[in-house]
Amino acid sequence: MSELFAVILSVPTITPIRPSLAPAIIKSLIESQGFESKVVDINIDFWNNFKDLYGNEAFFEVNTYLTQDGTLSEHVKNCYHEWINKWANCVLEFDAKHILISVFTWQAQKFTKDFLSLIKSRTSSKIIIGGQGIGEVREQTSFIGPPLYAHKMKQLGLIDHWIKGDAESTIPLICQGIYSGPGIDTDEYAPWGPLKNQPAPNFDDVKIHHYHSGDPNGVIPIEISRGCVRECNFCDWVTSAGGFRSKTGKQLFQEIKNYIEKYNCRNFYFVDALMNGSIKEFNTFNRLLINYYRERGWPDRSINYSGHFIIRGPHQGWKKEYIELMGRAGANIMVVGVETGSDSVRTAMNKGYTNKDLDYNMNEFVKHGIKLYMLMMVGYPTETRKEFEETLDLLKKYQVHVANGHIGGINFGQTFVIEEGAPIFYHPEQLDLKGIEENKRPKDVFWINPKNPTLTYKERILRRIEAQEFAIKLGYPLWRGDSQLLWLMNKYKEIVNGTYNEHKIKI
Repeated sequence: MSELFAVILSVPTITPIRPSLAPAIIKSLIESQGFESKVVDINIDFWNNFKDLYGNEAFFEVNTYLTQDGTLSEHVKNCYHEWINKWANCVLEFDAKHILISVFTWQAQKFTKDFLSLIKSRTSSKIIIGGQGIGEVREQTSFIGPPLYAHKMKQLGLIDHWIKGDAESTIPLICQGIYSGPGIDTDEYAPWGPLKNQPAPNFDDVKIHHYHSGDPNGVIPIEISRGCVRECNFCDWVTSAGGFRSKTGKQLFQEIKNYIEKYNCRNFYFVDALMNGSIKEFNTFNRLLINYYRERGWPDRSINYSGHFIIRGPHQGWKKEYIELMGRAGANIMVVGVETGSDSVRTAMNKGYTNKDLDYNMNEFVKHGIKLYMLMMVGYPTETRKEFEETLDLLKKYQVHVANGHIGGINFGQTFVIEEGAPIFYHPEQLDLKGIEENKRPKDVFWINPKNPTLTYKERILRRIEAQEFAIKLGYPLWRGDSQLLWLMNKYKEIVNGTYNEHKIKI
């Protein structure tokens, strides 16, 4: 057997709805360079087997330990050490030239550190970490700013290298034995990788059906694009995602055709910022799927796909026939940044569409069996009480779609946060925002709008609570509402008491 070039680890904790896409991408890139690799999914073992081995209480204690501050009780510490040692021994037995770890978010940081502390002194393998979680430990980890976690792991002697940015432009270098350059051990991004003509992600080593999707054959993550065609001023994708680039519709269709025939999977989830950034390629993809059904004598909607979707109106070239194509191809749940019921607030956000455009799409969704999942944002800096009530009016108007099953859920998140990397972070003067303290820039929840002075942090929280209570009364399926409110209330108490720290966990 030839030497294994890399073992690629997916580590806890990642929500166990579907596998992570990154390890499958890395595997395909390594194999396109003529080397062998193996994906090892420790994450799903944690979710599926840890509680059977050590009990529910131990599982929840470890899960809390991995994602929050805190320590383990002596008994649970022994359980955790036994389990993590088992995986350390398993990975070391591969004797691979490289150990690559996908640190998906900050929630994978603590496990990664614990795991590397066990194996680094026992292997000559080069250890490389990458992913969004190599950055700052924040509520929403981002590639923006220096990769603080990666720097810390390097200082501790637990890694040899890190990758910041796209695997498509760094993994081929590593396959050539090159361990330096933009994105490798630097604070700068790797050059943005092209998506066209790249090998299809390889899930051969992943037990797709072991994930908790509700589909016996599982859900496979897919992407047609990276970056975004919009420039919402609250979103760091504008600066961190490298501009919009897309696969061809034919390329994505070939990937899905392969997954259907190879893994018997017919359920897919777009993990990119938007599936319909390129109308041309998205339509091509849907047409090819429909033709594929015809060739095999299958009915329309023989697969289904969900994911993030942007709203366009007919004046932007978005036709009703395109939504019909989506429905026939298998579009299921479209996750949309509705954000607000106020056109003026949405304009201030630079969202690029109106309530009329939303209604246009929703009406066609209903005709063609497509569901809307609503992402909402309460407490945007320009939001007045009247504009907040317009959001409540929208919820009331759309209650009919809740009743008929065409709204798949709603997520209010927390309240408006100024994220580093978002356009509004760099140009708060566009909305006249000021920091709470003198000489401090507006950031996170620490901002005020002198032109909208009643919108205090307390008022934002009150509106957030009111919106949730109203949605529950109307019967909206709510995602993580109570846990988000608890987070908000705890954060408010910490700010009042002067104990708030924006970093989530210590590293």
